[in-house]
Amino acid sequence: MAKAYNKGKKFEYETIKFLRYSGWICNRAYASKGIFDVLAYKDGIKWGIQCKALESNKNRAYLSPKENRELCEYSISPTEEYEFVSWNQKYRCPVMRILKDEFTVIHAYKTFDKDNPIRWRICVKGKWEDLNTSQFIV
Repeated sequence: MAKAYNKGKKFEYETIKFLRYSGWICNRAYASKGIFDVLAYKDGIKWGIQCKALESNKNRAYLSPKENRELCEYSISPTEEYEFVSWNQKYRCPVMRILKDEFTVIHAYKTFDKDNPIRWRICVKGKWEDLNTSQFIV
């Protein structure tokens, strides 16, 4: 379990690094609590991102049935408030914030393909669509 968690955590940081390089402001969820692993903001766009890095994935977009249901439900009817736990470096402890923002649901998954290491999908009204990197990286 710890090994899988560490791979996932590493991929979350890779995703954040990729987005920050493109001008996004990112926050990582502490210990992957909640449906989003990363929150990203840029030019009024708000993304809630679920990250997956499974070698057994064989480059497929994989979400557990529970994760898929929760993300699709959120894309159809965003909750009024969302609990987000992040690490507070100043106090060296996790801090929960109640967010009232509405996020676009994004799924980032590791492909283990050197030319295209991260693939993206967007959930619109409960339906997943592929998202081309050129659509959001400027």
